[in-house]
Amino acid sequence: MRSVTHLVLGRTTESAFVAVGSIIVGCAGWFVLSTFLGQGLGALASFSVLLVSVTFATSFLFPIDRAHPLLAMATVTITLLTQELLLSSEHLLYGFLIALAATILFPLLGGLMQKDKPLGYVLQATGLLFASRLAYVPFPAKFLNISIGLPSLYLVIFMMCIVFLFVKKVDVKTLGFQIGKMPLATQLFAGLSIGTLSGIAEYFILKPPAIPSIGDPLRNAAYVLFLMMVLVSFSEEILFRGLILGPSIQILPPWVAIQVTSIQFGLMHLGWRNPAEVLFAYGMGMIMGFMFWKTQSLIAPILLHGVGNVAMFFLASLPSIETHLLYLFTGITAASALAAVYLLKRHMPLDAWSSSIEIRRRLTRIKKRLEETK
Repeated sequence: MRSVTHLVLGRTTESAFVAVGSIIVGCAGWFVLSTFLGQGLGALASFSVLLVSVTFATSFLFPIDRAHPLLAMATVTITLLTQELLLSSEHLLYGFLIALAATILFPLLGGLMQKDKPLGYVLQATGLLFASRLAYVPFPAKFLNISIGLPSLYLVIFMMCIVFLFVKKVDVKTLGFQIGKMPLATQLFAGLSIGTLSGIAEYFILKPPAIPSIGDPLRNAAYVLFLMMVLVSFSEEILFRGLILGPSIQILPPWVAIQVTSIQFGLMHLGWRNPAEVLFAYGMGMIMGFMFWKTQSLIAPILLHGVGNVAMFFLASLPSIETHLLYLFTGITAASALAAVYLLKRHMPLDAWSSSIEIRRRLTRIKKRLEETK
């Protein structure tokens, strides 16, 4: 019993170390690189390479039965990193060429893996990451700045995911379209509260421009909700958590799979040219990935993602806001997020990653109930 307890606590400690340590190393790395290289693309590229290296290096903290799934995901991640850096530079054409090649080659390679179908499926799904960048090609740059442009773009990405689901005959329950292993109210509260807090944090990081108004306030609010809650959050969560993370957990240790998909999610935010945003997206990817893994549902990740985006652009749309009111709103939201974390922990399914204290507490409660029924 003591050895099992030590193993459980060891795995929990390793998970916390990986999550926090990667962010700390990323912050320290950016500070050093920006000091010597300035704030340009070279520093951003060096920072991204460092973050990817740390992510895959920490993967070796966990026992990995097979090396080739991790090698395959590292290849996908490095290709994605190269593509995003080129798309963030003046070499856009080369970035789109890499996206085109990866859209064809990774699914083709995955289709040839008859002896390792889970890995083949993951490689086929990662083709959608690169195809989502090709969705920009038909749209002129000016078109993306008007109200209909962004919804049209994400509608294309959403439809690509839907077509993939039909072609591969994916079970929507395994994708995460189910209530899952936690009470629905807990998932909704967690997504709403943590999502709002993440939106406030991202607003301070990016200070983005407001989404252009399309008319009266009610119509504009409906437009933002539809864009962020339906098109953006549904598309990205189906892709990153449902189609890529879900199968990746079958071929890699769960936390390694969460790390890998989270760094890919973070790299897709390189277009902001803000290392803090890449780190933030990386961290939020781990939170949403952990929620998906524990709940076996996309409810909390989709709600968290969508509410975060809505909160960020809501703050950006305000002409001005009193500092003390913003801090008060942040404090209330943070308290709600802490309450959500407590509820998530309380209803967390028991497995080898649960703490020994939590296991003993629940076993005691079960024993007490059994005694009461006698």
